[in-house]
Amino acid sequence: MIRGVTSPYFILGMITLAGAILRFYKLGEWGFWKDEIFTISTKDDGLHAGLLGGSLATSLIKWAVAVLGTSEWSARLVPAIIGIISIPILYFPMRMLFGSDPALLASGLLAVSPWHIYWSQNARFYILLLLFSTLSLLVLAISLEKSRPWLASVALAFLFLAARESLVALLLIPIALGYLLLLRFGRAQGFAVLRNRSVYLLLILLGLIGALFAAPYVRYFSAWIAGFGRVNNSPGWIFAATVYYVGVPTICLGAYEAQSLLRKRIPWGYLLALWALLPLAVIMTLSLFHYTATRYIFISLPAWLILAGLAVSELGALAWPYRKLLSIGVATLSFAMLLGQDLYYYEYQNGNRENGRGAYQFVRERLQPGDLVVASDSDVGDYYLGSQTYPMRLMDPARFERYRRVWLVEDMDASDLYPQQLAWIKGHAQQVADFDVLAIVRLFKMRVYLYEVP
Repeated sequence: MIRGVTSPYFILGMITLAGAILRFYKLGEWGFWKDEIFTISTKDDGLHAGLLGGSLATSLIKWAVAVLGTSEWSARLVPAIIGIISIPILYFPMRMLFGSDPALLASGLLAVSPWHIYWSQNARFYILLLLFSTLSLLVLAISLEKSRPWLASVALAFLFLAARESLVALLLIPIALGYLLLLRFGRAQGFAVLRNRSVYLLLILLGLIGALFAAPYVRYFSAWIAGFGRVNNSPGWIFAATVYYVGVPTICLGAYEAQSLLRKRIPWGYLLALWALLPLAVIMTLSLFHYTATRYIFISLPAWLILAGLAVSELGALAWPYRKLLSIGVATLSFAMLLGQDLYYYEYQNGNRENGRGAYQFVRERLQPGDLVVASDSDVGDYYLGSQTYPMRLMDPARFERYRRVWLVEDMDASDLYPQQLAWIKGHAQQVADFDVLAIVRLFKMRVYLYEVP
């Protein structure tokens, strides 16, 4: 019985069960935010469609909604399932590379990670993007570690699937290229396979996949800049938010282990260091002149969790007195911090998203004949009001004379996108409700104003 309870597979089962509970808990509790509305709509961004096909996650989400009906719960069901099965799926390649104990620790951290839970409870493609991205890099490392070049084709297949989900997957290409080059010229231990010509074929294929998926974005570059050319975050905010979402103890353990692996020239240390740091560095740089978000760094989460798992295992193997207690204490602190963030996510943070449903329900309960509703995001307003709202971007106060009252709903992007309209609103309308959600890293604004037409 004791052997069964301490079996890695039993522990993995318990970890997966805990992950399932956390991902199904309050799955439909909070309302949609604008990107989720886009997912379940018939709209197309014009970039994913074509020869290569669109996002598999988006297709599965739309299928679930068609079968079960449209609701927050049904739209998030597929991402929740993907998030749950990611825990045992990723354990096995991690165990092949790093051993059972670090893999179990990383799986446990993944199960309770508030960042992973958040995207598992989002009707978006990011959770499947993370799964395919992680499998791509881990399988690539296994192909080199075990001298099995044929596995590199499997890694490329997962890269292809990840790139179908989002352009963000192209960040995997410089990670993989940097990993190969560092192994080739960085005096890594072993890896005679890199002297084989197949490695050059792999480099060429990585470049071709990148060019294939980047082509539509380059072709419609002007449209891309029109949609994403504004600056919305600073490098400092991107860094601070990433540290918060990954977890401070996890970041500290990961940074310690990364430098230790690099100093020892452990081969997969190069991969983990690039995987953890390169997406963060790229997005911080882009934030100076381009639209950015921490979700573009989400694919680096497994690297930090693996590094933290390795660090805890390494502490337990040190020749220090009470090393086991130290290792257990550090692991407990890491899990406790993440579980504390989970509690905040569920109870106080509205699922880490704005409360559009609450705002529009407030308006709907008070709507009278002859009223107009102006929405900073009309897609969310239309969904919860069941009718056409007037987009704030087209707002013309002269038109208000046709109505008795005008309800105006401000979200967190209104101040950046519609500063003139918002200035008029604050000067002429009265704020009647506040549905702001205060998170540690940002304020999700959602406010309702009422303008009584003279």
